[in-house]
Formats: sequence, structure tokens, C-alpha cells
Amino acid sequence: MLGVLGSAGCSPAPEPSERYLDPDLRSEVLARVQALNFPFDSDPAYAVRIANLQTRLINECVSRHGVVPPRTQELPYTTEVLTPSEPRLWLLPEEDYGVASALSDPEVLAALLRAPSADVPPDGMPPDPEAYDRAVYGPDDERISFPIPGGGTASVPVGGCFGEATEAMYGVPAADYERAYYAIPNIRDVMTDVLADERVRRSVGAWASCMGEQGVRASGPADLYEAMSRWVEGVVEGSVRVAHVEELEHELARHDRACRTESGLGTEVAEVFLESARAALEGSEGVVLEYRAMIEHAQSVLGSA
Repeated sequence: MLGVLGSAGCSPAPEPSERYLDPDLRSEVLARVQALNFPFDSDPAYAVRIANLQTRLINECVSRHGVVPPRTQELPYTTEVLTPSEPRLWLLPEEDYGVASALSDPEVLAALLRAPSADVPPDGMPPDPEAYDRAVYGPDDERISFPIPGGGTASVPVGGCFGEATEAMYGVPAADYERAYYAIPNIRDVMTDVLADERVRRSVGAWASCMGEQGVRASGPADLYEAMSRWVEGVVEGSVRVAHVEELEHELARHDRACRTESGLGTEVAEVFLESARAALEGSEGVVLEYRAMIEHAQSVLGSA
């Protein structure tokens, strides 16, 4: 069973709508998702590849300073997406979730089954943690701070081997990259606003009630990840066949889409998202272009690595 059923409360019942399936609307939603989540949505392997590159560059730098880095292994990656990202799960429903398709790829299954090498310490600790940290992060005065939602402050190193790796990856001083990264509008903040919108909340309650009538307990689309996790675990353990996952996946996706239409959630969340995305991106064109150029530089470095 998934999550806890939502409640539509005493608000007027949302009206059914299939407008969210309109190709033009879906195309605009996709474009905004990719703009706000660049490059992760359009390049699923980027996060792991850039993390591997950063680790390698930092450890090479640390070694040049006479400090022994921890023993590490590169994280495995694939271009296949095992489950949809949360924004896509909310905004761009498909006829399935892509789980069975990904599990049919031998590379994906091999990565899930691969156990860490026994000769690599699980914690990856360097012989001298203090010396390693000094080399990586540099002195305390080589940091910059940014306010973050909720009233806190993020302190980011821009010196040491961390700063050197950042400059090598993005082609600009580390401080410039970090300032751009924290200034650009992002999908996480936009989705927080979208899911707090009363119109969306009302539709989510109606969707949850509809799903409950189909035997699926879920307070919102994100609760469907629990089912996807069970499918993946079953295949990895050998207790579930990929063909059976495909059947379960199509059945759940069919209920999901029918309830999005009946509750109006599909259209409501798409339209509210576009309103919020346009507002977030308006006036940020300059920093978005700067950040995109930095990411494209990193992608070129990855291509030649």
C-alpha cells in the first residue's frame, strides 16, 4: 500500500480535464522543466559523471600537495533512467514510468547488482583526514556565503583543491560558478511553490480519492515511488520478473492517468507550473545564460576526459 490518502476537504470538486495531454502544452512544460533543471533532466548521466570528474580532479590536486587521498571507485552510470524524476512524475505522465524498460537493459541491471570492491574501504577515509580536508577546502577565508530558503546560510569553499577542481570543470573562477549556481532559478523551488498552491492541493486530494477507489493508497504522485522501489528490489532479488513489472507498471500508470483526468490534477498542476516557471525565469536570462555556458564547458571537459 502506498502512503496515506489525501483529502479534498470542503473545496469545490475540481473539474475533469484532458488538456494536460495536449502536445503543445506538454512541449512547453518539458521545455520549462529542462530550463529549470539544466542539464540534469536532458542529460541523466551528467550528475554521476561530473561527480566522478570532481573526485578525480580533487584527488589529483591533493596528491600534488603531498597528501594521500582516499581510495575511491568511480560511481557507475548509465544513460537509462530507472524512475522518472519527481518533476516529470508530477508534470509529464506517460503510459508507463520507464522502470521495466530500464530494467531490461543489462547495464542497468548489472549496476544494480554490482557490489563494492572488497579492497576499497567502504568509508573511503584518507590516511590523514585533517591534512586532506585542509588541502581540499583551503583556508577558512577562501569561502563565500549565500542566504538559503528558511533563513539559513550556505558557506561554500572556493579555494583549495575544491576551488581548483571547480575552475577546471566550469572554466571560470570557483566564486563565479558558485554565485551563478545559487542565483539561477531552479526546479526545486518552483515545484515547492506549485505544490503549495491551493488549486493544486485541491486537485491532489481528488486524485488521491480516485486512486483509492482503484485500490491504490497514495497522498500524491510522489508516493508512487514506493511501488517502483518494490519492483526494482524484486527484480534485483530475483523474486519478480521484468515482464511482471511491465504489467504492474502499465496498470498503475493507467489508473494514474485516469485519475489525473477525472480530478483535473494533470491540467491544474501543469498550468500552475507554467505560471510559476515563467515568473521564476523572468528577469533571470543573464545569469541563466552564464550558468548554461559554464555547464556546457563542463560537458566539453567530460567529453574529452
